[in-house]
Amino acid sequence: MRAWIASLELAVLLGAMVAFNVPYLAETVVPKHDTWYVLQIFHFFYNEGFFNGDVARWAPYGLYGVPTDYFRLAYLTPFNWLVALGGWLLKATDVLLLFKLSLLLEQAVFVTGIYLLARRLFAKASTRLMVGLAAAGSIVWYAQVLLNFRFFYLFPWVAWLL
Repeated sequence: MRAWIASLELAVLLGAMVAFNVPYLAETVVPKHDTWYVLQIFHFFYNEGFFNGDVARWAPYGLYGVPTDYFRLAYLTPFNWLVALGGWLLKATDVLLLFKLSLLLEQAVFVTGIYLLARRLFAKASTRLMVGLAAAGSIVWYAQVLLNFRFFYLFPWVAWLL
């Protein structure tokens, strides 16, 4: 019974997280600031894989032949690669939507980690839900994904595991 309630609480939090993000999933919403830069890098790597079937190893145009190892490691997460692989298998051409879906997966990992940590710290279900809702509602990914989200999104998992 207790596991069922925990699953229901987590489902409510993940549903709220998706509901908070629905307006941002529209095709007219384009990220800004450093999220725009990460989107460009995702777009570059996805298009290379989609059209040429290979991982981009150097950037011939805007960067004048610079190797792309740094960009692969610093800006793309495993969720970007997972969604890119799914998009490639499904022959998806909407790279902006794929990028937003990968960020949604990262947010789900963050909210799940916050919920697990809150379960360990708080006995009352209402407190766990409020902490989870606050975490899900305070994510600012559309403007600065690097410093405002990716900098800390795995921290709840680290704290929970320690």
